[in-house]
Amino acid sequence: MKKLRRNRKQPLRGFPVVLSATNKNGLENLIPLWKAGARFISTGGTLTALLKLGISVTRIEQVTGAPPKFDGRIKTLHEIIFTMALARNGNKGDQEELKRRGLRKMGLIVMNPYLFEDVVAKPGVSIPEIIENIDIGGGAIPLASIKGQVPVMMNPEDYVRVVAELLANNEISEDTLDDLNTSAMGMIAEYYAVIAKWMKERREQKLPIYRDLDPE
Repeated sequence: MKKLRRNRKQPLRGFPVVLSATNKNGLENLIPLWKAGARFISTGGTLTALLKLGISVTRIEQVTGAPPKFDGRIKTLHEIIFTMALARNGNKGDQEELKRRGLRKMGLIVMNPYLFEDVVAKPGVSIPEIIENIDIGGGAIPLASIKGQVPVMMNPEDYVRVVAELLANNEISEDTLDDLNTSAMGMIAEYYAVIAKWMKERREQKLPIYRDLDPE
């Protein structure tokens, strides 16, 4: 694909966007935000998908200094990412901490978790595969961002309108922030409720949850 060019005169230059999306649909709708100068930070399959779209991406380990661990179980879960998400906008000490460490407050989160429900429904699926599809970062990073007043996009249907608003105003409105993060919180709650339901049903049937996970 032809290499895209970034407009370096826009006020959104360096605007940090962390992306880790199981659902890759609609990522092309984020291209205008990147062209406006936003810094896309990503890992794994999302990083690969963005590169295929011609977008340059900062690998998350370039930000954290820590490579993925345990076959990808730990990627986005890092103190630096949580610092960028949780720093309070109006708190002088928090802002000084970011500046001292050469960090910037997170601008936007684009995440959605593993498709746990689909995995569980697969015929013959193994317990290890099910457990590996309990997403941690896909819930923890959005939760931290919600607390830190960072907009969280978990639904690809939001990409076009949110990007348009950012390009028009260099920020999103309080109403948009409230709507996005209310939706994200609901999706996170539903996701973990599905996992809890699976675990409860296993125990009601006297079936193990962790058996066969550890090799002999």
